[in-house]
Amino acid sequence: MKQILTVKGLVDFAYNKYKSKNAATIDKGYIKDINYFNYRFDIYSLARAINSKIKNKRIAIISESRYEFFVTYLANIMLRNTIIVIDSNLSQNSITKIIKKYNINTIFFSKTNKSKILEIFKNNIKKKNLNLVNFDSNNKFPIIEYEKLINLGRYIEDYSIDNIADIEEKNKNIVIANLEGIREYNQQDFIISAYIIGKKIKLKKKKSIQENTNINTFYKIVIKIILPLLYGLNIRFIAEENQNSNNNIEIIEEEKNKAIVYYRGNKYIIQNSNIDTYVVRIEDNLLKKENKKESPNFILIRTNKREKIRSNNKRATI
Repeated sequence: MKQILTVKGLVDFAYNKYKSKNAATIDKGYIKDINYFNYRFDIYSLARAINSKIKNKRIAIISESRYEFFVTYLANIMLRNTIIVIDSNLSQNSITKIIKKYNINTIFFSKTNKSKILEIFKNNIKKKNLNLVNFDSNNKFPIIEYEKLINLGRYIEDYSIDNIADIEEKNKNIVIANLEGIREYNQQDFIISAYIIGKKIKLKKKKSIQENTNINTFYKIVIKIILPLLYGLNIRFIAEENQNSNNNIEIIEEEKNKAIVYYRGNKYIIQNSNIDTYVVRIEDNLLKKENKKESPNFILIRTNKREKIRSNNKRATI
């Protein structure tokens, strides 16, 4: 079986295996279904547009819960651009420092964060070095509309990304900046973690997962963006009041390198050490004094039996 080495390989795998299935459903006052054929087409179109129109590609995306964020994130990783996911909860001053630190030249954002980004653009950044791309319509110069950019990519042929080599990317060019700090990753960190999580929690294929959370951490990207591509899930972008968590994967709590996830009546601790990912199911009858014996080596005392969870460095395969 062939290993999945890159996000491009993962997107192509999902396209070939789940082509006619719905990849996303937008259900926020209106309903729009997007199958895996069109999902891949949108990702490729945006990648072509970015590749042809943006130079010195150091891209930032202000964290969101929307389809355009997913497409933008995946398109830039396919191109192996330096991409920084910036938590929208960060202050204007913090975002400005990150933009300068990583010498960012393009920012994708929505109308929710428009005023904050415009203030940064106006007061702190050399305007000629910063492209502003807004996910929403009705924008004026200097803002570029996302829809116009992706439509341009749909008609570009000279900047095909089909020839990007499907080889493992070891450079840590994916940055997540949130209230916990800044951490850097490579493509395999996300792909391997998604593979291990899906296998350990016995994720059911042909399911939908609902999404209305701010995608601002490693675990949210793995579970909400990467995992669905492996399993052909339908991501439902749905208003919070219409949420139904029965079949959803819920991230209950997160720390800097650990998350507690709820799925199908079970709770799991997921920990990424930047080398390996560990997944352990929590039993409800676990005593408090036993909980305290959990160590950095991820040893849990469970039903009076000691079980060491060994590192799992398996590669995702197709």
